[in-house]
Amino acid sequence: MTSATKLPDDDALRHPDTGHVLLAVLAQGRHAARLSLLLAIAAVAFLGLSVIRQLGAAESMAPWTAAWRNLPAAALWLSLLVGMVQRYYALRVRLDARLFGQIYTHPAVTDQDLQRMDEGLALLGVPQGATPRGLRSRWTGALRLLRWQMACCVAQAACVLAAGALVWLH
Repeated sequence: MTSATKLPDDDALRHPDTGHVLLAVLAQGRHAARLSLLLAIAAVAFLGLSVIRQLGAAESMAPWTAAWRNLPAAALWLSLLVGMVQRYYALRVRLDARLFGQIYTHPAVTDQDLQRMDEGLALLGVPQGATPRGLRSRWTGALRLLRWQMACCVAQAACVLAAGALVWLH
């Protein structure tokens, strides 16, 4: 369903029922965004605990950057970086879901609907291609963004788990 060859034909893509399927799939990005936020909160909490632990163990004040000098803390910092990338994709997926939700309110999506959406995006400064994009390429692009968002969420979770495993092994 995610590649252009497996999507239904153009007439089926224009039907609102098919659009609701896409909207339901894109809505799954909200769950990944929430999980990513929880993982980011956990990473910040673990980093904070690491700094507090190092401050308590040292005779003098250790620099606050000491937490990133060990491998588990580096994994937590990486999880925060991946979480920011995930947040970018989450915002893009949410925007696509709202735009598709708007065009699928009509009985059938027409080329004029797509052109009006492109004109609205152009007013916001979004660069337009030389040729207008069809509905199939828009679906493919939205699903690609969702896959990237999910991949970032998995990578972020792997970083947090790796940090925990490294602390446990140490």
